Amino acid sequence: MERLTERLSNGQAAVKGCGENCKYAYLHCNDVMCPTLVEIYEKLASYEGAEEQGLLLRLPCKVGDTVYSFHTILECEYEYDCKEYDAYKCEGGCPCEFEYKVTRIREQQFEIPMIALLGKSVFLTKEKAEKALAEMEKERE
Repeated sequence: MERLTERLSNGQAAVKGCGENCKYAYLHCNDVMCPTLVEIYEKLASYEGAEEQGLLLRLPCKVGDTVYSFHTILECEYEYDCKEYDAYKCEGGCPCEFEYKVTRIREQQFEIPMIALLGKSVFLTKEKAEKALAEMEKERE
């Protein structure tokens, strides 16, 4: 979809190409509704309609930005210097009484399916992830 507006150097929004560069001949716009403005109104109306129907999605960050999520792994009480009778028990995927779960924070790229997990197990900053992990560990105690 073609962009119909632009930002001026002072940050103000303006109709793209109006004034002396107007694609509809600026003089034409003095007497009747400017065709560029009609396009802008139509585009805005379609965005507002999509928003009302729940079809417009505003992301908290860009797809591919770094986010922080919880990652749970199994660690061994003996740091894999296994004291268990069957040394291959852990490697074989069998439950071991010396294993325990550890939740860590990992960096990853944001993907759209993560939206449902934002604020629960996916966070936009490392500080928020660390705070949530600390609260989660406090609740476990």
